[in-house]
Amino acid sequence: MKIITTQRPFNRYRGLFSALDQYVTVEDYNGSFDCDMLFHCPTTFRHLAGIMGKDIDEYRAKLEEQIHEVDCVKDADIYPGDAYNSIRNIVPVVEQLPILMWDGTYPAVIKKKHSSGGRGIICIDNHDQFRKLFDPDAIADSYFKDILPTVQLDPMDYTISRYRDCPGDRYTHYRTVTLGDGSILGAALLYSGHRKGQYKVSDEIWDMPNTPFYLNRRHICSNYQQGGGIIPLDTRNVLSRFEQGILHDHGIKGARLPERVRDLSTQTAQLLSVRGLYVLGQDWIQEGDTYTLLEVNRYPGFDMFGFTHHYDTEHTLDYMAKEIVRSIGPKPF
Repeated sequence: MKIITTQRPFNRYRGLFSALDQYVTVEDYNGSFDCDMLFHCPTTFRHLAGIMGKDIDEYRAKLEEQIHEVDCVKDADIYPGDAYNSIRNIVPVVEQLPILMWDGTYPAVIKKKHSSGGRGIICIDNHDQFRKLFDPDAIADSYFKDILPTVQLDPMDYTISRYRDCPGDRYTHYRTVTLGDGSILGAALLYSGHRKGQYKVSDEIWDMPNTPFYLNRRHICSNYQQGGGIIPLDTRNVLSRFEQGILHDHGIKGARLPERVRDLSTQTAQLLSVRGLYVLGQDWIQEGDTYTLLEVNRYPGFDMFGFTHHYDTEHTLDYMAKEIVRSIGPKPF
């Protein structure tokens, strides 16, 4: 079995390739797509085109041909947001709309494109907040009006979506790590480190109370990197009463991933593998009894496996490598 990668020197999958080396042949791309599995990083297009003396469009066309004709694992030049067009009519997806297309429904969530780790997210509750962020005429005071153009956001760099109110008194979302064959390698419910409405953001000009820029915005992130917590699901971990209370608010019994999220995660993984996305971190939000896909991370963080499997980084990468090899191995008739 052979894996070809264009991206080993470039990004966070470097450690995963080292782990894969223990079980299969991993080779850097040398002009041939003869492999069982292809890992590709979009940022290497120009680099590879220069090495091969080829036009970038020609290389992309060749890669697309490989994706559609060869039965292999892929990670192609398709960002998750672009791939949503392929699945939004099949699984429920949070619609990330262009700022200029917003209809003025609040609360709403504004997100910086290609941001990660809970950064670049702003929750707004009214049109006055929206204007402060994007409208050059939002502030009448001449002194602050002169400053405004230098601090306002570029609408082309952001998207906006309807705010969804998850159950309980914490901001939460589900995270599943999946492979393209639909298998779920780990699942957890992530929660904020603060109660709803208790914590106001205070790290930008929009959070300075004595200025007309002040938004008085809520901090809605439930990311572990933003001080939140992780409740492992589908494991035998012993949970605290606090964690059990959060699961109870979500209608979860036995610390099991809800079947609807399980089914949707499997379906999404299989759909996006066709578009070139294989190792994924999927984020789902619950609103009542409805589950909606927030986003897909093409390079999911592996911190979750420390909670769900009690693995350190080395064991996590080894586990991932074994599961990837299993998923592309010979299939029984």
